[in-house]
Order: sequence, then C-alpha cells, then structure tokens
Amino acid sequence: MLENFVDIQKAIPSAVLDVRYYGDHNFLGTRVDGYQAPKCLITKPTAEALAKVQAEQQEFSLTLKIYDCYRPQQAVDHFVRWAKDVKDTKTKAKFYPTVDKHNLFRVGYIAEKSGHSRGSTIDLTVASVPVPALEQYSPEQPLQACYLLAGKRFQDNSIDMGTGFDCFHELSHPGNLEVGRQQRTHRLLLKTRWLVGWLVELVGLVGWLS
Repeated sequence: MLENFVDIQKAIPSAVLDVRYYGDHNFLGTRVDGYQAPKCLITKPTAEALAKVQAEQQEFSLTLKIYDCYRPQQAVDHFVRWAKDVKDTKTKAKFYPTVDKHNLFRVGYIAEKSGHSRGSTIDLTVASVPVPALEQYSPEQPLQACYLLAGKRFQDNSIDMGTGFDCFHELSHPGNLEVGRQQRTHRLLLKTRWLVGWLVELVGLVGWLS
C-alpha cells in the first residue's frame, strides 16, 4: 500500500512539519503507537493538491504547517485504548478541560476508524513566513487549557485559529461564532485557500479526528 504514498518533505519541502503524535505533546501525553519517525506520508494525489495550495500560499508569505497525515490503524487503536482508560486524565487540563472522558466517544472526539488511515486526510494549519520560533514543550510545564486566548495557552508558531491543536472543546468547531473576529477570518482563510476539493481538516477543529 505504501508504494502509493509520498513523503511530504520531498513533495513540498517548504511545508512546516510539527508531527505531534511522534512526541508527547498531544492529548495522550505520549508517543502514539505506529509513529516511528516525525514524517508525514500522504497519497500522491493529495500531495499534488497540497503543492498547489502551498504555491498559492507562498505568494502571500504564508506556508502550510502540518501536524498529522497518514495514521496507521495501530495509532487509532491506541487512541481508543486511551479513551477507554478513564483513570488516565493527566492531559485533561489542557486538551479536554470541559469534557468528561467518559463522553469522548459519544460526542465524536474519538472514533475506532479514521480517514487518516487512507492517507488523504490531513491535520494542518497556516503559518506566516518567516515562520516564528516554536515554543519548546516540556511535559513538566503547567498545563494551559487549549481554548484560552493565544497569549495564555501554549505558543504555537502558526496564525491564531482560536484554539490549540488537539483541542476537545466547542470553540474548536469550525462554525463557532464565539471565537474572535480575527480568528474567524483566519479559519475562513484556511478554508478558502483549499480550492482543490481534497479533504483537509482545520487545526484544532472538531473534524480533525475523523
């Protein structure tokens, strides 16, 4: 199957990668099963479509920033095991501060199947060029809720979409009108830049775990 995939770093060298599931800066708080390297693998048609988007972004001093691409089923299974272990709440204060872990399946944040396993679903956002330095994450640092204002949550180096990545919160829903005007504009920018018809998920938004 993987012969139909390409490495995004080879297909789009200018794209920024921040593969969160290769490390512990994610809602599980640990490296996810199946992530052997901080790489983004996607199908060839998806890579071609993304390359067109990236070329357009660069005209405006913007770049795609990618968090996740192909996700093996063993990673999805890891998500499911984590969700069923309701005693493991070490990341709750940051990633799902207002959601009871018992309800993650019911409200759709976790599912047993993922479009990512087909290799054509992407978790991404947009960053300005030159790309700002990324705040260094440490598991020991205090957890800041992902729905807080940009200056009060973890300092990502992308443009502000209103919530952080992996945010299980109502503000992360694409159509939520309670985020600020600038953040809604940024979400619209990301949506309208995607002109090729392939499935791309907005960073932090509810669709990202489909």
